[in-house]
Amino acid sequence: MLSLQNTYVKDQVTKSILRESINRIRSMSVIHETLYRSKNFASINFSDYLHSITNEIIVTYPVLFIKTLKNIITHYKTIIYINILKRKASLKLSVF
Repeated sequence: MLSLQNTYVKDQVTKSILRESINRIRSMSVIHETLYRSKNFASINFSDYLHSITNEIIVTYPVLFIKTLKNIITHYKTIIYINILKRKASLKLSVF
């Protein structure tokens, strides 16, 4: 119903609010679906839940997800490079 309403709204602020509401409802539906499929309603398989919610994020926010992933990879490469430099520095110091 919100998606249908969103197609008729012209105001961008209202459209944004409706999109966020739709996304929140999707997030809640993922956890409800995960609980429903679970044999134990007191807990869920976190791995399954994380997989499902990640897929929803990728589908809902593909550009944001790609940017975030690129940032993570960049930071990871930087950390690796810093660690390599630290190892080289410690090797040079240990020789003396």
